[in-house]
Amino acid sequence: AVNFFMTLVQTLLPPLVLVPGWPWSRRLAVAGRVLLAALLPLLVMLAYLAYHGALPATYEALISYNRLYMQESLQKFAENPFWIGTIWKPMASLFGPGWVGLVATLLVRRWRTPAHIVAAAWGHLLLLGALLTIRDYPHYYLAAVPPFSLWAGAWLFGWADGLGQHRYQHENRYQHLRWLVSLPSLALLVALVVLPVREIWPLRTMSPREQIETLYPSEGSRHFWAATEVASYLASRGSPDEPVFLWISEPQIYYLANLCPATRFVYDYPVDLLPNARDEVLRTLHQQPPRYIVTYQSVRPIGFYPFATEAGYHLVATIGGFEVFERSMHSPSRIPTRATPAPATGESSYRGTRTPGCARRG
Repeated sequence: AVNFFMTLVQTLLPPLVLVPGWPWSRRLAVAGRVLLAALLPLLVMLAYLAYHGALPATYEALISYNRLYMQESLQKFAENPFWIGTIWKPMASLFGPGWVGLVATLLVRRWRTPAHIVAAAWGHLLLLGALLTIRDYPHYYLAAVPPFSLWAGAWLFGWADGLGQHRYQHENRYQHLRWLVSLPSLALLVALVVLPVREIWPLRTMSPREQIETLYPSEGSRHFWAATEVASYLASRGSPDEPVFLWISEPQIYYLANLCPATRFVYDYPVDLLPNARDEVLRTLHQQPPRYIVTYQSVRPIGFYPFATEAGYHLVATIGGFEVFERSMHSPSRIPTRATPAPATGESSYRGTRTPGCARRG
């Protein structure tokens, strides 16, 4: 509810500030009231989190984790500055017209209407959000698509409007050049539409599984699609009040299987990045061992052994790139807590070394 309300306010605030005909004092007064109304539910949410002692966890999730993730991404970018280009490739057809439209909006006085200013301001905010998430998956950068589309559309509209006025003023003199000017404009518009459509056109006749395998060749079938099969497997054998632990990066399995997580970490990235997170996970698992633990095939995260051996876990299923371990019903309900051991044979951190011969994610 808070997120929906904040999104609504972000949509309404710029037009209120730029309402034509209003004095600036009235614009700022209305914008201030709307902003205060937007902050009120946010303050209520912060008070609720503080009441439950969750502010440190909120800071950890929103600030600490993302800062560490960005440091890792920047290190990857320093090693290979061109890897981010493959992520932005599907949006490349919008970049040229988008930047031209933005510059033209700022330079051409006739284009500086409230609508263009709102588009530019909103676009900068979304683009900033896209650039701040320097990660190696395309969906983090989708926030850049709306502003580039708006700016490209503004440029095309302004160009067409200028051509129309010029042709009207010199109707007789440039009559023979009408088609010569119109055809390149039409060709550019068609090219902007055709390029992205051409990229996704083959997907229209594919099944959902084929689409995933096409969009993500290395992980589509082994992980993204297989996650639904793992969820079906766990749902058919577990109960909603029986927690499981996914030591992987597909937390949607919890939702699809209608099962709750055994720890507060619902996927593996924070366990790898946050200080002391692995020790906390192992401590929680020792106190209340779940019935099922899911890992990647042939890859054991640091800390999995000897805990799994002591707790009585054994491999019961291999589904795609996942392996499901079930705990014996005769095992003790609590396992003595130990410090995180050094990696044993066959153990691996997802971001460190890997088991010889296995193809780990990423």
